[in-house]
Amino acid sequence: MQLNIKQRYEIIVRNEMGHSIRKIAADMNINHKTVQRWLKKYKSCNNVDRNNGSGRKKIINDDQINIILDIIKSDNLLTANQINEKIKYHNINIATQTIRNILHSHNYEYIAPQEKPLLTESHKRKRLEWALKYLNTDWRYVIFSDEASTWKGLCGHHRWVNKNDVNDVEKIVKHPIKRHIWGMISRTKINHIHIFDGILDADKYVDILTQNLSPKYKNNLIFQQDNDPKHTSKKVQKMLADNNIKYLDWPSNSPDLNPIENVWSILKMKIAKHRTNSTGEFEKCIIDEWNNISFITISNIIKSMPVRIMKVIANNGDLINY
Repeated sequence: MQLNIKQRYEIIVRNEMGHSIRKIAADMNINHKTVQRWLKKYKSCNNVDRNNGSGRKKIINDDQINIILDIIKSDNLLTANQINEKIKYHNINIATQTIRNILHSHNYEYIAPQEKPLLTESHKRKRLEWALKYLNTDWRYVIFSDEASTWKGLCGHHRWVNKNDVNDVEKIVKHPIKRHIWGMISRTKINHIHIFDGILDADKYVDILTQNLSPKYKNNLIFQQDNDPKHTSKKVQKMLADNNIKYLDWPSNSPDLNPIENVWSILKMKIAKHRTNSTGEFEKCIIDEWNNISFITISNIIKSMPVRIMKVIANNGDLINY
């Protein structure tokens, strides 16, 4: 199997996050021997490019490839099948999968656009100022926090079925059970979640901090939270002050700077693989999968903070890819 550039980078990142070869292979649906060969090659030459002359002999020439690229540049909403119909007018007859392979090899991927906050010039300036201020921070002693939401039965399950089986259906509830999660992570092994339902207001947030943060907090640590109004409310500020909890100032609209966002992604991928039949099972699944995320993985994600800071500075405060 030939890996596209995105897959090659993803394998490297997952490996540096502490994932095993078999876990990487399972999560990415790639043969573990392919992952093993690629990591061995990368470690030997420290290069993500393919060797010259590697791969199968071309069945399409460069001029024809350029026609495909021009089509996708003029309309990037086209599917591979629609592109295949268009290139027939240029006497190009190839398989649809070949078109996908060509686009992948040129760093194209057919995905929905990422949703990111819109930054004003003021946001960018404050992010840049913040990054310069915390350029030399020791992130080992910061507790990162955030909230996330997940739904029972959010993702469907693929399986092989007989096309003649008209009764092959999966019944789902119209309004799936939703659970909110507050969590905190750190390199001091303060990694914990609290599951709740309903609206999170200042009073409920104070209760969560009192139950979960206060018992674990130590004077050498710094607590991080974003600028959500309930986080910056007078009740929360008083609770932090009464408990002598030091907290980190944080730039607005900056989820790309918070490592816990990456941990949420890992958790949601793990949860999506389960099929639970009740609210109790669903909550147990959330807790079990959180506990299955290794400390090494969390620690490695937090270690990316200096790189994030440098990227924000290099990007003049604009959003970064993390």
